[in-house]
Amino acid sequence: MFAKELFDITGLLLHGVVYTFYITLTCFITAFISGLVVAALRRLTGRRVGYILDFLVFLIRAVPVLVLLFLIYFGLPSFGLSSPPLVAMNLSLGIIGGAYISEVFRGALESVEENEITAAKAMGF
Repeated sequence: MFAKELFDITGLLLHGVVYTFYITLTCFITAFISGLVVAALRRLTGRRVGYILDFLVFLIRAVPVLVLLFLIYFGLPSFGLSSPPLVAMNLSLGIIGGAYISEVFRGALESVEENEITAAKAMGF
């Protein structure tokens, strides 16, 4: 009896697995791109912009995921910007993931010394 029920829901389970991979991939891409942009802006702009981005990254990392999800899903329609649930979820997880990934990229960029950058430029990179 259990095998028949499991066989009946196998299609639904596979659909859920594919959907989960799709959501994971889109959230990761959003987080990676936003984290890379924020880390590059923190590195390449002036101190004021860097301090503002530092504060925003700190603030976003302090906000719980569910709170940001509710703010985006229920708060954006009050400004006339309604979004489907998957877009709101992708945006909220991408923003929070991007904040964490920007810290990883920031640390990686700060570990490269000025002499190494000069040597890379001299070699044509």
